[in-house]
Parts: sequence; structure tokens; C-alpha cells
Amino acid sequence: MKLLKQLYDIGVKPHQEAYLKDKVRLSNRMNLLLMVFISLPFIVLSLVFYGGHRIFLTISLFGLCFELAFFVINYLGGVTVSRLALVMVSTVISAVYHALLIGADSQPIASIFMVQMGFSMLTFILFDKKEWPYILLMALFSIAVFFSFDWLNSYFEVDVDDTLFRVGILFNVLIIVALIMAFTTIYVLVKNNTAASLKNQTLATEMAKRDLELERTESKLRSNIERLKASQDEEHKRNWANEGLARFGETLRSSNKDIETLSDALMSNLVKYMNFNQGALFVLQNEKGETFLELMSCYAYQRKKYLDKKIDMGKGLLAQAVIEQKTILLQEVPDEYVNITSGVGAARPKSLLVVPMMVNGEAYGALELAAFEPIEEYQVSFIEKLSESIASNLSSAKTNSMTQGLLQNAQELTEQMREQEEEMRQNMEELQATHEEMERNQKEIERTIEEEKKVFENEIDAQDKIIQELESELKHRR
Repeated sequence: MKLLKQLYDIGVKPHQEAYLKDKVRLSNRMNLLLMVFISLPFIVLSLVFYGGHRIFLTISLFGLCFELAFFVINYLGGVTVSRLALVMVSTVISAVYHALLIGADSQPIASIFMVQMGFSMLTFILFDKKEWPYILLMALFSIAVFFSFDWLNSYFEVDVDDTLFRVGILFNVLIIVALIMAFTTIYVLVKNNTAASLKNQTLATEMAKRDLELERTESKLRSNIERLKASQDEEHKRNWANEGLARFGETLRSSNKDIETLSDALMSNLVKYMNFNQGALFVLQNEKGETFLELMSCYAYQRKKYLDKKIDMGKGLLAQAVIEQKTILLQEVPDEYVNITSGVGAARPKSLLVVPMMVNGEAYGALELAAFEPIEEYQVSFIEKLSESIASNLSSAKTNSMTQGLLQNAQELTEQMREQEEEMRQNMEELQATHEEMERNQKEIERTIEEEKKVFENEIDAQDKIIQELESELKHRR
């Protein structure tokens, strides 16, 4: 069995297609069968019955030699040449052998004719439908051999008895061989068709699975592409937002001017950067107990609009957005709500965005933006972040203003206190001078009193002395 398998695999190469490997193995089997059941028996017949005619033995030996050479050709890689040669040589040998057996005027021998037909059928066994040019070539060759039979019959004139092949056991054996070859051909064809059908069915199933897999792969690929596009779009939007925040943050940081000038710088750049058609910045003001939104800057068509506008709290979308501290986005703007005016007329925008400027839960104003195109969510998010930065700047400006006011009040109060202190110092100096003058006067008065006291005491002493003298003189006179 191992030897047979090795014979069957002669000429089979790993790089060959599956169908070719099957055909090579099948051709090896058919060649071995022809050698055992056709060539060798006919050599024996030629020796036993037609020993006087060497041509029969020569033809039989030629067929055997070719069948041996067939394996060599396959081994050397000539699998197509070997199969073509097997069909051609078998058909020609059978035709020549047939022509030698019958006379010029004799009828063809049915048994050998059927064997010859069987050899012609080998074409459909040894070649796949993919090799249809070879099948067509061998069919034409077989037809040519059949039509040349009369010529072969007239060319070979050998006087032999052909009764052996017309009746008897050999006739029946050849008929059986021919039928076996015919049935083998039919079986192989049916088997090939069945195998092809199963293969086609398998291929169809595999193709369906592959199509399903391809569809899934395509769906995944499409999903990945969509995710990649979405990721790229998100990255673009993120970069756009970061660039805008950086740009306007720089404007806010570098601006040390008043709020109106800062508002003009912000709105002129914001309308252009957002590719909007109109934008306005309102600042929350509180004067004399009245709270309102004051328009600081308005740009339309990249031009400043000089408008004077105050909006009382509780009226309109701006006040609503500030009071509720929520963004308002309208994709359909009501009639006559806002018109964008240019040099060629006025038009109602399609989208309107109102964003309160909030920081730490406190409102400082609102941004109102209008466009002829729908406003996207990422644009709303960007404006909300920017409004926080603007509110923070306004908060800082307000704090700085309050700090500056307090500092100015403190400076004024310090100046007043310094003036009062100087006045008090002068008063103290004057009081000190007055006190010193009073002390000097007091001392002068005391000195004067002391002097007058001394004078008085001296006068009293003098009077006492006089009185004593008078009393003494009076006593003396008594």
C-alpha cells in the first residue's frame, strides 16, 4: 500500500493547486491500470496468438514502455505533457492495433472499438474543466484518429485471424474493459461534478461567511473611520477652542484700558473668530438702586455699531439669561427679535445665542451672538468658557475699581487727618504758647504780689515800729 501511495504521488508538488494534485494522482492510477490490465495482457496475447507477427508485440511493448516513461515524465514535473501523451498514445496504439487486426474490407471489431472509445474518454478523466483548452485539443485529436481509421486500415495489411476479438471470452473481456473504462469515466465525471458541487457549495458557504465577515469588517472599519473622523473632529474643535481661549485670554491679560475699549477689542475679534454675523456685550450696572444691562460694544459684519442701549432687568432674553444664570440658544429666531444690519439692508439671523457672564455664581453681564447658520454645541461651550474669563476679568476690574476707590478714599481721609493733625499741632503750639504766656503772667503777678506783700509787710513793720515808739513815748510821758 505504501508503494502504491508513492506511485500515486509521483509528480505531485506542494505548490500545485488542489485540482491539479488530484488529477496527477488520478493519471498515475489510470496509467498503472492500463499497464496491468491492457499492456501486459496484450503482450501475452501478441506472443501467444500472433507470435509470427512482431508488429503486434512491438506495439504492445511500446505501450508498456510509454507507461513506464509516464511516471518518469511526471516525476520530472511534466504533468501536463504526460497526461496529454497518455491520451494520445493510448488512442493511437488502440487505433493501430485495431487496423492491424482487420482486413481491408472487414468491419471494425466492436470490442476493440469500444476500448478505443474508452481511451478517448480518458481526456475527461485526466483533465479538469479549468484545463478546457487541453480537453478541446484531445477531443479534436480523437476525432482525427477516428476519421483516419480507414487510412490506417489500408496502410497496415497484415493477414491475421481476428475471430479471437470478435467472439468468445476475449471479446467479452474487452467489452467489459471498455464498459469499465466508460463507467469509470462516467463515475469520475459524476464524482468530479459532485465534488465540484460540494466544493461550490462549500465555497458559497465560505463566501457567504466571508461576505458576512467582510460586511462585519467593513462595518467595523466604517465605525473605526467614523470614530477616527469624530476623534479628529473633536481634536480640531478642541484645538480651535484652546487657541481661541488662549488668544482672547491674552487680550484680557494685556488690556489695561477701560471696559468699553476692552469690550470693543473682544467683540471685534470674537465675531470674526466665530464667523458670526453679529455680537454684543452687555455689562450689568447698578446706579441709584436701579439694576440694568448696559450695551458696551456691538459688532455686525465686522463693523462697530454705535448704539446706546440699556435693558431693564426682567425684560427680554438677556435679562432672563442673567437672572436664571443659564445659556439660551435659539435655532429659530422669532420675527423682529433682532435684525443684522449691513450696508445693503437688514436680515433676520437664523440662530441666536445668549450667554450670561458668570464667575463664582455672580453675574457680570451677558454676551449676545447671532448668525445666519446653526450654532454648534462646541461653539456654545467655547462661548461659555470665554464668558467665564470675561466675567473674571470684569470681576477683577470691579474689584480693582472698588479697591482703587477705597484707596482713594483712604488717601483722602489720610490727607484730611494729616491736615487736622497739622491744625491740631498748630493749635497745640498756640495753646502751649498761651499756656507759657499765662505762666509768665502768673509768675509776674505772683512776683508783683510778693513784692507788694513785702512792701506791705515793710509798711506794717514800719507802722508797728512807729506805734511802738509812740506807745513808748506815751508811756514815757506818763
